[in-house]
Amino acid sequence: MNDTFHQNYVSLATHAAYYNLSESRSRILVTGSEALTWLHALVSNDLRKMDDQPRVARFAFFLDSTAHVLAEMRIFMVTSEQFTGQEGLLIDTAAVNGSSLLRLLDRYIITEDVKLQDVSSQTACIAIQGPNCLEYCDEADWWHCDLTGFGGSVLMLSSPEHRDEWLISHHNLPCASDETWGTARIECGLPQWDLELTPQILAAEADPRREFYSVTKGCYPGQEILARIDSRGHTNRQLFVLTAEPGTPIVPGTEVYLSGKRDRPIGAFCSCSGCSPACNCSAIGLAFLRTAEVSQDDTLFTSAGIPLTVTDQPRRRCISY
Repeated sequence: MNDTFHQNYVSLATHAAYYNLSESRSRILVTGSEALTWLHALVSNDLRKMDDQPRVARFAFFLDSTAHVLAEMRIFMVTSEQFTGQEGLLIDTAAVNGSSLLRLLDRYIITEDVKLQDVSSQTACIAIQGPNCLEYCDEADWWHCDLTGFGGSVLMLSSPEHRDEWLISHHNLPCASDETWGTARIECGLPQWDLELTPQILAAEADPRREFYSVTKGCYPGQEILARIDSRGHTNRQLFVLTAEPGTPIVPGTEVYLSGKRDRPIGAFCSCSGCSPACNCSAIGLAFLRTAEVSQDDTLFTSAGIPLTVTDQPRRRCISY
């Protein structure tokens, strides 16, 4: 672990650090008198409590009819006094999915009083993460949104210029490096689009803790499949956090094998980090594994014979709903 990474990680874990999400994420504004009820019926999580917790972001998926993930999103309730000047909901999703998600959502507007607007180029987004993140939320437009496991918030700004002004005025706040951000994301088990999340992945496979979906909220695309999975008790595969000895060379695509069964892999790594301070500087990664063949008593290996350990529980993110 180099000194720069160590200092960066310590700042994030013990105080605060920011990460600019403006270009890597797209933002869609949903307005109209029926915006909340309309979106609630389409996404995988329960949005009905947003009125009671307007400062808390909601994690959700947009699914197809077979519960495969078409997009992941973070949903924010906005008021007319905030940065958009309009009351409604703001959807934050991976930039590569922004246009396709906008088209998908638009198909579901029949007679509802709902309007969709891509505001990505007119707005900016900064994640402020760490236990002291609220010290830097001196703007009106922030929401609780833990993306690292250390507590956190997300700040939405009315323009890229406003973002630049904010960065200048908060120049003493460390910027989390890509390595630090990625490591913290893996440690807390947060799936990311194009890595752990693709249209081939079921919602229940990627989100075993059900932070992105609900089986009790009522009907939405894919809900029936997720209810069947819930009644059965598990999926055939699931996202796990695995660790290996410090310095172990693990890369995305590295296959995972069960001890004594080297003839076929039980899964593969999707994303990795060479050093996890939260796990004694072990190498760490997220991997989809066949659930029937994973237990705490079994030893897992890579194809090169490197032993792997399944973590008991990823560091849980703070989501208060």
